[in-house]
Amino acid sequence: MHWWPTSSSNNYTGFYHWINGDWVPMEICTLAVACLVLYFVRFPFITVPIYFTLTFMSMDAIHLFADPKADHWLYYCMASITIGTLLNILGFALCRKDQKDFGFWSFLFGMFLCWSGLTGWNIQTEWGHFIYFLINLTFILLSSFFHRKIFMFFGSLGIICYIGHLAYIFSDSPMFSYALGAIGFSIIMLATFLMRSRKNRSIS
Repeated sequence: MHWWPTSSSNNYTGFYHWINGDWVPMEICTLAVACLVLYFVRFPFITVPIYFTLTFMSMDAIHLFADPKADHWLYYCMASITIGTLLNILGFALCRKDQKDFGFWSFLFGMFLCWSGLTGWNIQTEWGHFIYFLINLTFILLSSFFHRKIFMFFGSLGIICYIGHLAYIFSDSPMFSYALGAIGFSIIMLATFLMRSRKNRSIS
């Protein structure tokens, strides 16, 4: 239809590889059409292109309004964490309204965006890495509260990343193997406790 912006140096095939502010109008149209279809057809999977487009649009919008010469990676991580947190809140609200099928996709994209933003953050200090570990440990604890295994999945990935970071630092220390065994044992005990508490809660 010759609506593609002439100022864009990238063609449509580069949409999934490059970040470009010229694609924001196309993403707005995609959101509008997807929301219109969802209004008439209450099918949970239709929310996937909505969340998917929101992810790309947040990055392209930063590229559109921010300084083109600056490094935008920090802003991408912040936008990913913000949108992911909002999607998790939306998933919780949908589950409260007995819309668990809709809540599943909201939790899935929310956790993916939130976790990827945290993992992609350029952490400079060891305290920052430890806070990253605590956040992922919180995800595992929230999995028991929300009854969503997706929280445990991403939380476990984050803890594995932190353990890999420690292994890189203390690879020459003989005590690290004992500390690593203690961490693994603690994770097993925590998982056993969460499974028992969930089973007792379901029985009661």
